[in-house]
Amino acid sequence: MSKSRIKVLAVALAAGFLLQSTSVTADELGFVTTTVERGTISVTSQANVSVEYPHREPIVFYSGYGSASFVKYYVDRYDMVEEGDPIAEIYTFVDDIDYEELCLDLERARQERDDFYVKYEKEIAQAEENIEKAGSEREKKLARFEWELCKIDLDSTKEELDRKVEQLEERMESIEEAKETTQILAPATGSVGRLQSYWPWETIYNGTVLGEIYLVDEPIFSVQDLTGILRYGMKIDIEDSKGNHYEGTVVSCSKRYLSDGFAKDDAYIQMEELPEQLSNMTAHYETMRIENVLIVDSKAVKTDNDGSYVMVLADGKLMKRYFVAGRSTNGKCYVVDGLDEGMTVVIN
Repeated sequence: MSKSRIKVLAVALAAGFLLQSTSVTADELGFVTTTVERGTISVTSQANVSVEYPHREPIVFYSGYGSASFVKYYVDRYDMVEEGDPIAEIYTFVDDIDYEELCLDLERARQERDDFYVKYEKEIAQAEENIEKAGSEREKKLARFEWELCKIDLDSTKEELDRKVEQLEERMESIEEAKETTQILAPATGSVGRLQSYWPWETIYNGTVLGEIYLVDEPIFSVQDLTGILRYGMKIDIEDSKGNHYEGTVVSCSKRYLSDGFAKDDAYIQMEELPEQLSNMTAHYETMRIENVLIVDSKAVKTDNDGSYVMVLADGKLMKRYFVAGRSTNGKCYVVDGLDEGMTVVIN
């Protein structure tokens, strides 16, 4: 026989002698123990929380200049933003030579318009003077007719010059605004629901829709209740992706409590306050709760062909104690029958 086997046998014989001949406690033998005690068995379920947004606002790039370069996003999907918060950074390239030419064109157009205004007033005044100087009625009619023709011609030229200046001014204003605009802002308060993908410095054009803001004034929260346990007025715990917890109330229950005409898997939830992150949320709720029952640490429970049992130390001996086990949850086993309150059992 090997020395290791002799050593193991000796230890086993010594332990057996100790258990049979001496009354000792489990703590003296170095066992980890637990106590059968009264408590509450609570079974919880969890389900993914879905969020629907009945109102949405598009994030649109507007520019009278026509285009800009996308630089980067300041936000990610599902981030909460306030109206006016920056969504994206943009850059508008303006050619300096084109800009200087536009400035000169606008200056010349304004001067041409102003010079014509002077000419307009003089010619109209001269035509009116000719009417006053006309002697006969025939001459007056002829002078008035010439005045009308002159005014029509002058008004047409005036409108054309005014329109030319206005167009150049609008063009100049759009360039100045584009040069000053470096951000696309949130059009409303809500959750960033969708963002288009762009490479840095990719060109975006006037009217481009970059994404959507989901308005959170009336979001709809729901869970798929596969347990069929949720009912109207029931409180549930909602956990967001950051680990924050919020209280919710069931306002529309699942199919277990509805007639066939209204039966559905989803239960709708009313939130007391909006979570920081409206994505990857989980609902936690009780599906069973039994109070003032005997419970024992699940680590102490073993099973064999005869059923569930625990090891107890009685009269200096370790003995199996079979019992009727109920539901195990949260590290605790429900003791239906077979164990007594206050009993010390061995975990290992």
